[in-house]
Amino acid sequence: MSGVKKKLRLAGSVLSIACLAWIAWRFYSEGVLEQLSANGAFYRERWSVARAMATYSLAVGVLAFAWATLQRVFVSHARMGPTVSTYLVTQAYKYVPGGILQYVGRHVALRKQGLTHASLALCAFAEVACLTAVASAASASFAARFGILLPPVAIYASILSFVCLAVITLGVMRLRVNWVRQRLPTFHAGWLVMALGLYVVFFLLMGLTLLAVAPSEQATRTPFATWTAVAAASWMAGFVVIGAPAGLGVREAVFVTLLSGMASQPAILLTAMCFRLATFGGDVTAYVAGMLWAAFTRRDGGAAADP
Repeated sequence: MSGVKKKLRLAGSVLSIACLAWIAWRFYSEGVLEQLSANGAFYRERWSVARAMATYSLAVGVLAFAWATLQRVFVSHARMGPTVSTYLVTQAYKYVPGGILQYVGRHVALRKQGLTHASLALCAFAEVACLTAVASAASASFAARFGILLPPVAIYASILSFVCLAVITLGVMRLRVNWVRQRLPTFHAGWLVMALGLYVVFFLLMGLTLLAVAPSEQATRTPFATWTAVAAASWMAGFVVIGAPAGLGVREAVFVTLLSGMASQPAILLTAMCFRLATFGGDVTAYVAGMLWAAFTRRDGGAAADP
């Protein structure tokens, strides 16, 4: 199994590098850099990137609260503050090649908070399932581009059926299987519904992030649902490619493909570049916020412990 994982990570890394090379070639062949330096677009885009970065920082915060909400599904005593701050910090680890360090770091840090291996593993699987389900629903309008010849309604129904079946199966196993009940003494499905709602908010904020750096003409005449669908589809493509750090290169390639025909090629390439800058800046902002939150929490805890 470890050999298969290594091969998948290697294949993902090669695909990421290939996508980056393709994007770089498109930048060169379309003369994007020359056009940007000639008309001062870099200077004008700085405020758009700043707005997008602030929006994406909020989106990462929503992800952190969704993770803390998922913890309440499996652990009734999970502490909100340390869980959120840990998520904000470890989310930046996704830029390390391999694509799993954020999960490992989160697991190790929260184990020190007294959470069990079983609850953390279930929470990680639940996060992946929820994000994938919501992203699939949000990008259903582009399903045909990926070879999925189903109407959006059928995709929505399939996703909803899968989520319901997974929840019912886990609930029944907890009631009937003693081994599962011992390792999962708590299961509150209501918190899972709340977490799904937060993941919907996350992808809406992703759509707003993309809209903030989109070409002004297309931003006003293209429905917001389209921008959200593009953001969700690119996120999912980067997520499923193991070995691509933060979907680097893969998401940009999906952007260029899905936005083709909606604007000029230089404008699309600029949008992809600005979106990557905004998401990276948002992750860094969330990391700093998480570190500050953790530092204040430790200081307040230490002060409370003093006689």
